[in-house]
Amino acid sequence: MTDIRKIRLGERLVEVFSAEKVYMVRLRNPLGRQEWSGPWSEISEEWQQLTASDRKNLGLVMSDDGEFWMSLEDFCRNFHKLNVCRNVNNPIFGRKELESVLGCWTVDDDPLMNRSGGCYNNRDTFLQNPQYIFTVPEDGHKVIMSLQQKDLRTYRRMGRPDNYIIGFELFKVEMNRKFRLHHLYIQERAGTSTYIDTRTVFLSKYLKKGNYVLVPTMFQHGRTSEFLLRIFSEVPVQLRELTLDMPKMSCWNLARGYPKVVTQITVHSAEDLEKKYANETVNPYLVIKCGKEEVRSPVQKNTVHAIFDTQAIFYRRTTDIPIIVQVWNSRKFCDQFLGQVTLDADPSDCRDLKSLYLRKKGGPTAKVKQGHISFKAISSDDLTEL
Repeated sequence: MTDIRKIRLGERLVEVFSAEKVYMVRLRNPLGRQEWSGPWSEISEEWQQLTASDRKNLGLVMSDDGEFWMSLEDFCRNFHKLNVCRNVNNPIFGRKELESVLGCWTVDDDPLMNRSGGCYNNRDTFLQNPQYIFTVPEDGHKVIMSLQQKDLRTYRRMGRPDNYIIGFELFKVEMNRKFRLHHLYIQERAGTSTYIDTRTVFLSKYLKKGNYVLVPTMFQHGRTSEFLLRIFSEVPVQLRELTLDMPKMSCWNLARGYPKVVTQITVHSAEDLEKKYANETVNPYLVIKCGKEEVRSPVQKNTVHAIFDTQAIFYRRTTDIPIIVQVWNSRKFCDQFLGQVTLDADPSDCRDLKSLYLRKKGGPTAKVKQGHISFKAISSDDLTEL
């Protein structure tokens, strides 16, 4: 549908059509092969009663091949479903940033190369689908995600369906993730679309600050097709595909040592934090370090019992390089150190949720400070496990 009009007929045309006004809709057949042949079509008696000047004055114009007019009454009689499309970048609704990528589901015998793993129900192959990461810079931004599959109607004679069943899953991931997901141990499932055999599926969510991985899928694994992924947002989100499974071998990491261990850590909370005096305001945040790499969490306002759920991932040359989780108090002039924990995070360590007391700087034997953190750390010497 490309136009809707209430046509007010002049005195001469009222006598012809026995009505003062007519409700009209303009439609377009995108394939351009066939048009409406009933009342108000180009070959109809109603159309022939109007001169070119009449049609122009009434707004009954057509600008594209395949367009035609019909009365609202005939439209309601002949159509049973109506899909309403919203122009996201219409100034009425507020300007949106658009980022898009073209992709495809492809099949390969190698699990690391396969890109058609099926829906979330296929737990062993689901993460073999294409994966796209984007970044939400602040809490509370609305993000509209759209997955559109290729138009398959031209293959109808070959016995293919008009549309495959498609959908997508959304996961909140580590703040420093650069490589593909291989297992879902600590990641938060942030959203899921409807799975349906329509051309396009949508999901609209208000998201917290952080990194998100979107996994577009067909319902069944092992099928091939093309798709368009689009994200509309209030701010740029840097949509990009994750293509690598682990760090590349290079002269630089050969000289420094190629990673032998990968570690995921999620810090759930920091509790019972130190206050120097009763009415002091504590605004805690985390700094998670491994070697020269670090991840910083958002600041939690005025609390000594902070919930973070901050995730990080590190590729380490050896477990001799510890992971250090520090808790800081954000202050106007100089931030205050509240304590830290030091983790070896060996692959043989327990993967369950743990709680450790904060300590002063100086390693795992330093003096204990007030407060503790709850966390889960998972390590593996298989760089493609996490």
